[in-house]
This record gives sequence, structure tokens and C-alpha cells, in this order.
Amino acid sequence: MEHLPPPAMRVTDNKINYVHWDDPNELVDRLRLIEASRGAVPREEHDAVNRYHVDQRVDSLSEAQRKDYSDHREAIVALRADIEGASASLTNGRIGELVVAVEETRKLIVTQEERFTALLSQLQSDTTSLRTKLESHDTKLKYLAENVSKARTDARLNTIGLDKVTTTAQSCEERATNLEATVSKADVVDVQSYARQNRGYRYILTIIDALSKYAWAVPLKRKSGSEVAGSFASSPLKHGINHYSTHSVMKASIVERFNRTLKNEMWKVVTFNGSYKWVDVLSRLVSEYNARRHRAIAMRPVDVTPTTAAQLLSTVYKRVKIAAPAKFYAGDKVRVSKYKTVFAKGYTPNWSTEVFTVSKVQRTNPVTYLLQDYSGKPISGGFYEHELLRARYPDVYLVEKVLRRRGNKEYVKWLGMDASHNSWISRNDVL
Repeated sequence: MEHLPPPAMRVTDNKINYVHWDDPNELVDRLRLIEASRGAVPREEHDAVNRYHVDQRVDSLSEAQRKDYSDHREAIVALRADIEGASASLTNGRIGELVVAVEETRKLIVTQEERFTALLSQLQSDTTSLRTKLESHDTKLKYLAENVSKARTDARLNTIGLDKVTTTAQSCEERATNLEATVSKADVVDVQSYARQNRGYRYILTIIDALSKYAWAVPLKRKSGSEVAGSFASSPLKHGINHYSTHSVMKASIVERFNRTLKNEMWKVVTFNGSYKWVDVLSRLVSEYNARRHRAIAMRPVDVTPTTAAQLLSTVYKRVKIAAPAKFYAGDKVRVSKYKTVFAKGYTPNWSTEVFTVSKVQRTNPVTYLLQDYSGKPISGGFYEHELLRARYPDVYLVEKVLRRRGNKEYVKWLGMDASHNSWISRNDVL
């Protein structure tokens, strides 16, 4: 579309009226105004001119933009082609590399599988061999466990040049012959809960020498008098030794302590073997005890001889001087202390109703007393001072019950005495 210049630019028809002015400055100003008015155009024409120039500018810019777009499009197409080519090349190269890597990985996996199979086969073979060796070692270990204590004791005894210590009847006799004038204490250990595992043996007769601490132990199936007596006959106590009982609630502390030690050793073996069978190891345990250093005598019981026994009497068992004379004398009337258990009532009498007579004072350490009843019959056992109380009214007896009457006589039962002491008394003697 072609644009024509506005009519204001054609000034061929204009006429100028010339006027004479006296003032030159005013004339100049007037001329300027006239010139300016001649150059002025209407608003519509001015807008048309602006639109013309704008359209020209827009067309110019559109053409330049179309050219730039065409150039850019060609560049983009070329760049896209380059990118696609590079991408295809890169993809093909990467895929090739991945294929190679996968193939190498597959070969490596196959190789590792072969090695793993070989190692597994070797491991199975080694496991079988190791299991066989362990079974062999386990058998040897069980054998050693059964014989280690015995071997240790034998080795210890052989080192000092002594023969094997046993608890046979012959060794007991030899031991009793070497140790004369000593005190032995005996007790019976109850293990009947495990009789089925020990061929019916329910008890253990334990004997210990108070001086040397040398011990013996004999298994028993019953603790009847005949069987215990038979065990004594095969023990050192048959060599003319006086058998006696203290007839007291006090226990034989030395043999009780030995029983505890023996039980401790027995339970160690029982726990180790997983069985309650003790009868086969009893002799060995006692032998080990006799061959072990004892704290009280500072030596081994098996090493005590008549010579060392005399030394023990003068050192370990040195006599202690009695600080005070005997409290009671022969002929004194006394009452005997009553033994009370932990459940006994506190208000019950502490002393016997029956009155006894001191028949003999024994100069032991501490002093002990022998008693007899009112009829002169001796009382079994000895009594310590703290077990006796001097009777304040020894001639007064209490009648528990009158059983019969005959004239001036009464047959009575005495309080605190059994029926064997019942007697006839005169009625006048009763208060």
C-alpha cells in the first residue's frame, strides 16, 4: 500500500501579503509567526503522517523478524540434526560398552560360581574331617575327665615318694596301728535319695581322727546296728578302741565338718559327670582329702606319724591351763539342763525335776562330771558345768499322782520321773 504525503506539504497556492512595520524586532517576530503558521498542518494530517511512519517501521521490523526467524529456524534444524546424530552415536557407543560390561560380568559370575562350588565341596570335606577329629577329641576328653582327678592325686603322691593312698581295710588297719591313743569321731551321712544310681547304697559311714584329721568313708545300704557294727569291724575302730557316746545334743563338730567337705567334692563330680553316681568315686575323694594340706594342722593328714603326732599335741593341741577350780564336787546334788529346740516354749522349765548326785569330777578341759540317780545307778555320758544347776532343796520331791493306798501307805508317781521310780511312802511324809 502506497502512502501519499499530506496536503500540508504542498504550499504552491499560498499567497503572502506583505506589510510594512516600523519596528524591526516586531517585524522579525511577525515573520517568524507567519513562517511557523505556514509550516503547520492539521491534526488529522499529522496523525496520518505518524501512521505512515509507524507502518513503515512495523513492516521493516516484521521483515527483519521474518528473516531472523528463518535464520534461527535453519540453525535450530541444523542443531537438532547435530544433536540427534551425536545422541545416536553416544547411545550406540554406550550400548556397546554396556554389552561388553554385561558379558564380562556374566563371565565373572560363572567363574565365581565355579569357585564357590569348589569351595563348598572343600568346606564339606573339611567339615566331615573336623567332625571326625572332634568326636575323637571328645572321646579322649571324656576319658581324661574321668581319670584326671585320680591321675593328679597319683602324680602328687608319686612326687613326694609315697604309695597310693586308699581306704581299704588293710590301709585302715595300718593307719590305726601307727596312731595310738587318739580320738576318732564317726557319723552317718544320709544320701538315700540317690540309692538307685549307687547300687542301693543309702548312707556313708564317715570316720575322722581328731588329731591327724585322717578320714575314712564306708558306703552302707542300711544303718541298722548290725551293718554299722560290721563296718566298724572293717575300720580302724576295731583295734581295741573304746567306743563311747557323749549322750549329748552336742555334735561331733570335726566329723560334721568333714562331711561338708566330702559332700562338696562329691557334688563337684556329680555336676561334672551329669550323674548322681557317687559310690565309684568315694574312695578317690577320701584319698584326695587325706593327701591335701589341712589348715588346722598345717600339713597333710597322710603325712602324720607318731613323731609328728606328738609335735601336733604340743603345738596345735597345746593344753590350756584351767582358769578356775571345779564348780561342783563329788556328792553334790544337782539338776540337769533340759535341751530345748528352737520351737520350745520359753515358759517351760529349763532344769530337770529329778535331782542327781555328782559321782565323779573328771579333770578334762573343760571339766566334766559323771552323775548317778538317787538309787546309785550311773547316768550315761558326761556333763559340762553349764549343763548342771546346784539343787537348793535336794531332799524335797514332788508327787505327781497317788496311784494306790494301803493303810498308812501311798503308792505314788514322782513328778518328772518315769514309772520305774514309783514307790510306797508313808502318808505322814507327804506335806
